[in-house]
Amino acid sequence: MVLFMAGSVLAAGTALLTVLIVYLARRYNIGGDSIEGVQRAHSHWAPRLGGVPIFIAFMAWLAYDREPGAYETRLWLLCLLPAFSAGLAEDLTHKVGPWPRLLLTMVGAGLAWFYLDVRVDRLGPGFLDNLLHALPLLSFAVTLLFVGGAAHAINIIDGYNGLASSYAMVVLTAVLVMALRVHDALVVSLTIGALAATFGFFLLNFPYGRIFLGDSGSYFLGTVIAFLLVTLTSRHADISPMFAAVLLVYPVWETLFSMYRRRVLRGEPSMAPDASHLHSLLHKRLVRSNFAEHDERARLWMNSLTTVYALAMPALCAIAALLLWRSSLGLLAVFLAFIGGYMGLYQSLVRFRTPRRLSVRRNWGVGSGSSDMPALEEAESLK
Repeated sequence: MVLFMAGSVLAAGTALLTVLIVYLARRYNIGGDSIEGVQRAHSHWAPRLGGVPIFIAFMAWLAYDREPGAYETRLWLLCLLPAFSAGLAEDLTHKVGPWPRLLLTMVGAGLAWFYLDVRVDRLGPGFLDNLLHALPLLSFAVTLLFVGGAAHAINIIDGYNGLASSYAMVVLTAVLVMALRVHDALVVSLTIGALAATFGFFLLNFPYGRIFLGDSGSYFLGTVIAFLLVTLTSRHADISPMFAAVLLVYPVWETLFSMYRRRVLRGEPSMAPDASHLHSLLHKRLVRSNFAEHDERARLWMNSLTTVYALAMPALCAIAALLLWRSSLGLLAVFLAFIGGYMGLYQSLVRFRTPRRLSVRRNWGVGSGSSDMPALEEAESLK
């Protein structure tokens, strides 16, 4: 109970710190996000420095909390700083590409493997687990790929107000429930700190977009989530490794499919930005076509409503993960069902076959606005 009360205080403190950062960023014109670009869905100036208050708040939590046994604040700072710093450099300069950010995140994962015992040593099948235990370098390599991939994937879905941060809170809530179930005081404490810090930022990010998460926030939260999932599953053999896979399936599959779509279908660089993600299509097909785009307030609600739609399937996956946490086969079925549902919905949206049950006009009572659908050429470019 004391931890939850402290978490509430941390969330309030993070919100106040976020307000201060918004004020300073506006006053000195620091870290602003451009309203131009293929992935932009906003028309107002806002700083992309949301990772700063989250990072400061989480470090303050580590310094405050003293759960028995568990961690050194300076070691967590050492392991999380590369991912956060790489993202912050991109937020401030817009000149740090995705590969340097990914590599620096992996550097942090390597440090965590040595100093925090964050090691992927279970994948499910017995022969793979035996290999991971027999070959430490293999465990090291898999840990780097898992942490770096998770952090980069969460950055990929950071497209609309509250999407990445609310997804992070869904995952952190599932981790917290599981940690409470298996009585893991360390993971409970760390997760409460991360969840409270994220929620304090979320209050300024959704629905009005006063500040954006930025690369510093998405890479930092992705790294923290990966560390927590690895720690939880490695410390408790009764939790299936597929528990982590189901919680991360949305951003990871979004990333893998986007890389395939760009490289194989279009012949473009796999890391090139585009506006063909699932959340982008949900915005275009289910939301934007029902609003008058010249209305500034409508644009804001378009942005935020997209998050509500995009978060539905990951939330269902989190519930399934908590119900089936011991069953690798059950979790594998959920994992594959998500991929099938994702692909079916994606193809439907590309082909202008918007499911009637998902209609904004039908479900939200939205009045008439700009109902022009994108041209056929755009649809062809999305295939």
